[in-house]
Amino acid sequence: MTDTPQGSSKTAEAVKGVAKQASYVAVGMGILAVQAAKARRQQIIDAAESDRVTGDRLSPLADAHDYAVKLGKGIDSSLDPVIKAVDSALEPLWRHLPEPVPSVVQHGLKARDGLRTHLFGSHT
Repeated sequence: MTDTPQGSSKTAEAVKGVAKQASYVAVGMGILAVQAAKARRQQIIDAAESDRVTGDRLSPLADAHDYAVKLGKGIDSSLDPVIKAVDSALEPLWRHLPEPVPSVVQHGLKARDGLRTHLFGSHT
């Protein structure tokens, strides 16, 4: 390397290029990891659905699914009073904030309730 400003500039550009290429590689690896996780998730879902359709009650995957659903519903039921208390305590606050805050909060609450219903069935 040279100590001239031009030499430093070339070195900086080379480092910048290597860093840019490394970031592209990292992003590409991240994308591949996400795709692999999605594929694996779909395989697990397909296996669980296949077990459900055939009625194979000896399947550990079906048993694990049933246990996870039961556990999730139990957790949701336990958290329901807490969610209601937090909602009741915060509602007077966010309702008095300027728009778009109340609209955004209401949209978030509807999304939360919809997700809970989708995951755990109807809730009170």
